[in-house]
Order: sequence, then C-alpha cells, then structure tokens
Amino acid sequence: MSDHSCLLSPLALVQSAKSDTIAFLPVESSVWGEQVSLKVAPVEPSDDPFLASLRSDTGRIIVAYHHNVAVCKASRATHLTEGGNVYWELAFREELTEFVPVIEPGLSSTSADELAEERARRLLLNENPAKETRDINLVFREVLVRGQGTLVQVQRSPFPTLFRHYGSDAQRFVEIAWILAAMQLKLSATVVQIEKMALAVQGHTLEVDFVGRRKKRFVNAPAPIIAVKGTCDLNQ
Repeated sequence: MSDHSCLLSPLALVQSAKSDTIAFLPVESSVWGEQVSLKVAPVEPSDDPFLASLRSDTGRIIVAYHHNVAVCKASRATHLTEGGNVYWELAFREELTEFVPVIEPGLSSTSADELAEERARRLLLNENPAKETRDINLVFREVLVRGQGTLVQVQRSPFPTLFRHYGSDAQRFVEIAWILAAMQLKLSATVVQIEKMALAVQGHTLEVDFVGRRKKRFVNAPAPIIAVKGTCDLNQ
C-alpha cells in the first residue's frame, strides 16, 4: 500500500446547493441519526465564511461522513475556540437517505445492475467518460449509465480534477477523493452500501479497490455486488 492511502476518510463533506460550495473538514466528533451533529475544524481559508453562511442557508445540504450520506437542512452552526483552536459545531436534520429511484430501467442487452457497474467504473477509474453524440441509441444508453432520476449523474471521474487542486498534498487528496466518491456512489444510486473502498496514490495514478452492494430487490435473492479494481490516470 502506498504511503498516501485511505481506507476510510477522516473528513466530512458538506455541500450547499444554494451557494454551490463544498468543504472537506476534519471531524473531531460526530453523532449520526435523524439528527446529524458534527464538530469540525476549518482547513481552507474559505471554510470559516462558508460554515458561517450555513446559519442562513435554507436550501439543500449534502452531508457525508464515513459511510453515512444524507440530504439535510441546516439547523445550527456554532463557532467555538478551545485552547487556541477553532472548531465549528454543526447540526442538520436528515431529509433524505434513500437515493435509489423507484424504477431503474435497463436495456435489452444490459441490466440495471450492469449499467450501475459501468457507472462505478466511470466514477472510480474514469472508464468511458461521457461523450457528445447524435446517435439516439447512444444518447439513451448514456442517460442510463450516468444515472436516470438520481441526485448525481456521473459523467466522468472527479479524481483528475481533484488532483489538480489538491495533488500537492497527496494524503489530503486521497482523503478528499474517498469521501467525495462515497457521496457520489450513493447519490448516483450506484450502490446503497460500501463494503470496501481502498484508494492509494502512486505518483500520478490512483489505485482503486472497491466493493459495494446494490439495493436488494427480491426477498429470496441476495443484493447484487459491484466490485471494481484498477487504476485511474490522474493526468486525464
């Protein structure tokens, strides 16, 4: 395993739809239920203003930490100073934790589960990113691959763009990549449960070893498993 690797990110992701802003924050403590409470430390210069803005943010907030992801409403953002260190205590009300559409259509030659695996490989490995086309059949297939009726549509992997921003700090990059991928895997209805996600940076390559579980549709059948193992070129 690389010196810069991540099996479970220590960061929380907080994203505001209203301000179109996202922050990746080290977590001091958390309580996750119908009410979500996080004590976080600001890292970037923009973190404090963003966290303060949550006090008046009435829009949708996406919150992710470890294996938990929810669409929330902000209910409290309290600024703390302890021993010269700055923290924020954040509280949210869960509004949505199930992200799989009622109907997941497939194609005659490709099941919904196989389309979800393609989506996972695109997200994690940047395999077959979306391309412009006028072929109506390919357009329809692309709609299903990226996720139809989901909160997130996967057009390409976020990892190369993240690496351009955070690659100078490989450990922070891989921790951000982990929690962002966890959020997108769930909000795109690719999986409902992450069994394993190991990420490791080797130069300009991200090694990925992922296993996730799809939504179980039949009582007498196990939930489908998606496994992805490979590398993502971070220079793309």
